[in-house]
Amino acid sequence: MIFQSRLELVKKEVEQGLTAFFAKKKQEAKKISPHCLMLVGEVAEFTMRGGKRTRAFLVWLGHETVKSDKRQEIGKALVQAMMAVELFQSFALIHDDIIDKDTTRRGGPTVHVTLGVSLAILAGDLALVWADEVMGKVSAKGGPASGWKSEDIYQRMKEEVIYGQSLDVMEEHMKIGISKQLIDVYKTAWYSVIRPLQIGAALGGADEKTLDSFVPYGLAVGQAYQLRDDVLDGTITESDFMKQVKNLTIPRSAAPMLQAFARFAIERNA
Repeated sequence: MIFQSRLELVKKEVEQGLTAFFAKKKQEAKKISPHCLMLVGEVAEFTMRGGKRTRAFLVWLGHETVKSDKRQEIGKALVQAMMAVELFQSFALIHDDIIDKDTTRRGGPTVHVTLGVSLAILAGDLALVWADEVMGKVSAKGGPASGWKSEDIYQRMKEEVIYGQSLDVMEEHMKIGISKQLIDVYKTAWYSVIRPLQIGAALGGADEKTLDSFVPYGLAVGQAYQLRDDVLDGTITESDFMKQVKNLTIPRSAAPMLQAFARFAIERNA
């Protein structure tokens, strides 16, 4: 299956890049103090422990939809952008697990269970610093036609997911009537689908129309992705899921690989 092979290709490339990155960071940390290796090692282990790398895949897919060169090699700048979104995901998950008091993630203990809350906060901060560092090295030849740089979209994504998480916390603890749909739009649709696609597309020189075309697709697929998570978490039943998914409209104009990702989001079991 072409979709699965491309997903595996991206996973391999981004994990090779992250492995080399963490090896370098361990060397740098050791020069400061051997004790710093514990923090670096925990972020590295957590990041490499698992994850489907779907955000990295969507960065690749966004770039794939606009690039003129159809060779399969993945360039250095694209790998760096994919690494950045995965490092940011580590930051988001580490802090999310602290907020939700979760004890397991990706088949192992959460970082705050292993290190304690104080060091876990710092571990999350370190992952964010690294994500910014890697994304800062990304550049597009000649700049994107839209005027939006991939780094600009990345910064917007960071703000949006923090706002979405804040709304979630406010609703849970303050009960002020914030809709789940609004929360899911910013915690999942924009963060997990639209912005990764736009980052990759901007890196490939996409124009404004192309960047905007990902929005209706991402809103529908992001909602489907979150609904599938709700099924897997036991929040809703499979039948409720199917009823709600039927009301979602995936744009028919979406490229075949985008259609394939939509099916993956709906049908996945993990």
